[in-house]
Amino acid sequence: MIAVFADIHARDKDLPEFSRQFRTALTGAVDRGCKNFILAGDVFDFPNISTGGASVGDIINAIKAPLIDIAKGHFCRVFIIPGQHDKENETNRDALTSLEGIPNVEIIREPKWVCINLPSGISMGIAFLPWLYKESAWPDIKALSELKPPGLSRTALCSHLRVQGARMNGDRVCNRESFSVSEEQLKTTTFDRFWFGDFHERQNTADNRGMYVGALRQMDYGHAGEPQGFEIYDPATNTAEFVEINSAPRHEVLDWIKGDPRPTPTPGFNTRIKTIDWVATDEDSPAEPGVEVTYKVKAEHTTARISPEEAVAIVDDKHALLDLFLDNENYTEDRTALHETLKTVAV
Repeated sequence: MIAVFADIHARDKDLPEFSRQFRTALTGAVDRGCKNFILAGDVFDFPNISTGGASVGDIINAIKAPLIDIAKGHFCRVFIIPGQHDKENETNRDALTSLEGIPNVEIIREPKWVCINLPSGISMGIAFLPWLYKESAWPDIKALSELKPPGLSRTALCSHLRVQGARMNGDRVCNRESFSVSEEQLKTTTFDRFWFGDFHERQNTADNRGMYVGALRQMDYGHAGEPQGFEIYDPATNTAEFVEINSAPRHEVLDWIKGDPRPTPTPGFNTRIKTIDWVATDEDSPAEPGVEVTYKVKAEHTTARISPEEAVAIVDDKHALLDLFLDNENYTEDRTALHETLKTVAV
């Protein structure tokens, strides 16, 4: 059995939640008999690892300590490729340098094949293709296909790349050309399974060979409703199981229609309540721990009360946003000059 993780994004913002999620997932995979682990890029959230909310050492240890536990303590093999969040360019050393030297952990920075002989007698070949700062991923995929070792029972392509037409965050569809490949090109290959990182929503190819594994956790409200976890692949049957892990908080966005009771948050979730075409006040929605209320403010509104303190104002027009800010700052001077200046600013 092979456990595949993608886009785990260790960061200082929610390090304790990440750490619980990562350890739970690794332990769950070991309990299911996995001896081979793959991390398909974006192990860290930033190439420099920390943005100041937690120490670099703490973030590295949240990855390193559990990897040592499974690689050394349970005699598992771990293969890691960098994503673009792990590396700033092709010149500087990437963040994965901090994980070098762990027994049974291999960091793969160049396209290559790795062969694994499994107890079931299956010979598994994995073509690894890390994120490269190139326009197209297709030439490297073709080259790896042509270098396929003989005698393999199963093959997989593990990469951090962009598939044209795949779903990105929200309703957006990928049309980016940076290190990308089309689904039609993938269909011409003979790989039994695809394991990709980059887009966080779990997605499959039209011919049912896998594609995006899906992120380990929901990092923000843009991923509300998406499953969070990892994949277990059985080479003997060429089947995959997605294992959902909920040790990190999930996110939900609840619509609030004027006149209806305020929606009830799901216990244990990070909840955003979004008003639809009306502006709530603190009397409509008193502060509640763990619940964020988003105030939908139309362009014609120039004033609104914002509370609780953590609420977010969504404004359709930059001039309305300026007025909203000035109102909350109790600004009483003439605003004409400020609005004239704002006209010259691109937003």
